[in-house]
Amino acid sequence: MANELTTKQEKAIIALMTQPTLHEAAQSVGVSYVTINSWLKNPFFNQEFKRMRDKAVESALGKIQNSSNNAVNVLIGIMNDESKNANVRVTAAKTIVEFSMKIRDSDVSAQLEELTQLIKTGKGTVQYFE
Repeated sequence: MANELTTKQEKAIIALMTQPTLHEAAQSVGVSYVTINSWLKNPFFNQEFKRMRDKAVESALGKIQNSSNNAVNVLIGIMNDESKNANVRVTAAKTIVEFSMKIRDSDVSAQLEELTQLIKTGKGTVQYFE
């Protein structure tokens, strides 16, 4: 298994991502638990498993990001719909504000981290304004 996975190993990677336990993953592919464990200890197999898992997570995150605009539009629609119960409208408004604050905080944290790294590496300077 130098740089190529067998068909069973490819199936095992999919099973590892979809089955709740190693035992069930092994059983679904028709190999033993010991075999799955030994494959996971193999650097190439493990690298491919992580690559495919990361790709699946990235795909799921992309779907979430694509749905975010629709979700916000739904919340805005509920918030602005005067025929809705006041508590429902307030909850929608509160959710929008909370997410906005989290996004802002996340942006500020990322900018602070970037500035910290620039200063640590000597590639940035701090200017004080009076």
